[in-house]
Amino acid sequence: MKWFVALLLSFALVASASPGHAGERRPAVQSAYLVGLDIHTPSGRVVHVPLPGQRYSFTTLFGRTAKGWLIGYGCDAYLVAKRHAKKLPRVDLCSLGYGFANTMTDDRRYLLTAWDQRGTGITMGRTDLADPKAEYDFIEDAYRLDGGTADKAYVATYGGLVEVDLLTGDATEIVRRGVPLVDVGSDTLFVVSPKDSGFVGPTRLSDPGQVSWRQEFLPTDVSPDVTYVLGTAPDYKSLQVRRMSDGRLVRTIPQPDDFNSSVFSDVGWDTDHSVVMVKVYGKRRAIVRCPIPAGRCQRVTRLTRLAVSLPTWVAGPHEGV
Repeated sequence: MKWFVALLLSFALVASASPGHAGERRPAVQSAYLVGLDIHTPSGRVVHVPLPGQRYSFTTLFGRTAKGWLIGYGCDAYLVAKRHAKKLPRVDLCSLGYGFANTMTDDRRYLLTAWDQRGTGITMGRTDLADPKAEYDFIEDAYRLDGGTADKAYVATYGGLVEVDLLTGDATEIVRRGVPLVDVGSDTLFVVSPKDSGFVGPTRLSDPGQVSWRQEFLPTDVSPDVTYVLGTAPDYKSLQVRRMSDGRLVRTIPQPDDFNSSVFSDVGWDTDHSVVMVKVYGKRRAIVRCPIPAGRCQRVTRLTRLAVSLPTWVAGPHEGV
């Protein structure tokens, strides 16, 4: 999870109930979110995860699937439905190494996990959530999962980007350039400039070519309506929102502590025009929402000492419901 420096703004408390208890009549955010072992849905309903509350302090919400809510609980993954939590067999979420992540594919069919193999590549696990069974493939020179959909996964390698067939495990190279972000839903691929790796720009995932613009920042999440892209500033001290049409800077937001944009984190789009994030206040945490392109950032859930998670997958919080 990613923690945030103090925002030099005023925060308003709008949550009407404690995250660990009854559901909120007016949901604080449009995305679902997890507090401790309670999943707060956009409708205001709270789905309790029937697992021991003290066993692990670390819980993660991936999002809703056809089989129920997918969560991470310690190193294990569970599907939660009808007051029952079903553990997925042979799934280990405790990846080794730096810069690795676990995520769902955009169609919510597969859970993807990654293990570092001493810098030679990653072992990618894929679990079909319709019939949970984990299978593993070694992807040479790979270092990051970038999500996927429709039996395809995208994996960043030291040489570029590869497409992995989730049915066969075969990998096909897509582009031979650094790729900081893949957004399957909008058919967008961000690639680094061949002249200066600090500059990036968007092109089409289905047909990579010339980028439409270049800017010095690190993109992390495209807005649902593909109007904006969220990312980090070159100095890593702030988040930036830029227009997808021309790369123009729209808004700067103070950067979360220890933020690593190569790992999917609790920062992303809640709606077409709002960014949400998990922020730490001493030993407590809450969700903060910042309107885009302008407006005051506000704390929109109560402070809690429990773990707080927005849907943590490459498609973004807005797709987790």
